[in-house]
Amino acid sequence: MGLIDKLFGLDKKAVVPVNTISSALINNGVAVYANDNPMAQVDRYVSIDDIYSIVRLIAKTSATIPIRVYRKIDQRKAADYDRLTKTKQWTAQSYVSKMMLKAMALEEVNGLDPLYQLLNNPNPLYTVNEFREGFHTMRLTTGNGYIYAPKIEMGVNTGKVAEMWLLPSQYTTPRVVASFPRQVTGYTLSLLGQINLPTDEVLHSRYFNPEFTTEGSELVGLSPLRALNRASARARSENDFMVRGFQNAGAQGIVSVKGMEDISVEALGKLKSEFYTESSGTLNARKNLFMGNEVTFTQIGLSPVDMQVIESQKYTFKRICNAYGVSDVLFNNGEAATESNVNAMIKRLYTNAALPEVYAYRDLLNQSIVPLFGPDYYVDVDLVGITELQDDMKAMADIFSTLPIMQPNMILEAFNYGKSDDIMMDQFYIKSGYEPIANMAPIPALPISPDYGQPATNR
Repeated sequence: MGLIDKLFGLDKKAVVPVNTISSALINNGVAVYANDNPMAQVDRYVSIDDIYSIVRLIAKTSATIPIRVYRKIDQRKAADYDRLTKTKQWTAQSYVSKMMLKAMALEEVNGLDPLYQLLNNPNPLYTVNEFREGFHTMRLTTGNGYIYAPKIEMGVNTGKVAEMWLLPSQYTTPRVVASFPRQVTGYTLSLLGQINLPTDEVLHSRYFNPEFTTEGSELVGLSPLRALNRASARARSENDFMVRGFQNAGAQGIVSVKGMEDISVEALGKLKSEFYTESSGTLNARKNLFMGNEVTFTQIGLSPVDMQVIESQKYTFKRICNAYGVSDVLFNNGEAATESNVNAMIKRLYTNAALPEVYAYRDLLNQSIVPLFGPDYYVDVDLVGITELQDDMKAMADIFSTLPIMQPNMILEAFNYGKSDDIMMDQFYIKSGYEPIANMAPIPALPISPDYGQPATNR
């Protein structure tokens, strides 16, 4: 069934939550902010370069982290591994524990597997990287990521999914029941009319929203840009001020001509026109002007440097970075950039920002898509290919080298080298120098005299 075939009337018993915060402009000296709804948040992403840079860095980084398809070879260990990954611990010891448990619980499928094909070819219009970058961008911008995954209605693959499509989160809203606890009864796509979609064909990933309302707003993710409403308005104002300052420097002062109190309106207009022609615009910046009369200038404005706009921009950018869990060191900030500092901040980009996004995407797939292909499937993040986490790989190698026993295939899979077909590689080996107690020769008993080894004395 196609997307347009899903079109039907709204459920009259359901409520469509509206995620809108009232705001406006500068009014009587009071700062009022732009409308805060998903469409306004997308507008901020595409129009404020600082927000675009931060979101794009996280989204592109997240999209490059591999997602692989596995089969469970040990259900209990697979459940333990899933639980361990959800703790979101990134210490070297935790990383090693997860990799060792994963090697015993999961086995990667080949590239011909239908679930593998779906995840790596989501639809004919998007590559897998484009699809995933779009999903992460929507979630980072609006707090919500929606995927439309229509089920096959006939044939041998009935009930499975063959394609996945991104839904624009600024035009997608859940329909909820009017009673508590809230439950989603479907989704409405308000684009090209209103298209209603069933819950079992829409995957929804959201940030937690503490704003419980009668409309069910808690079921719509809280956008980071909602918290950054004031900071983003400040960033836009700073950029606008700088652009206007570069273009014409704004109204910086008052020009007056002495001895021409009785000048006609026409003559004054001609004088103003000639003055603006000679002084306005970036091409006339810092140009020396020559006038035939005595001219005075009274300054009424301050330059961007005088108003410390540049420093203000740096401060605003840091605040936006803080909200997204990344460091401004990653964005050409030379003041605090050292090699060790940059490397630490790149690792922080993965652990604080990118990997949580990828694990949210993984969990969404495991909850909604993976069970349709069978109970033994499992989708997981491949951390081995992330070069920025190679210190953890070295720690894992050191731990393996100090263990008294080893299984070669477990080590190969932990490092993502692939399992060997040699049956001897599945055996457990004890490192040289160790012997079972049963193989040791018995220790002869030592005679013990009644006086506990002391020389006999004459009594």
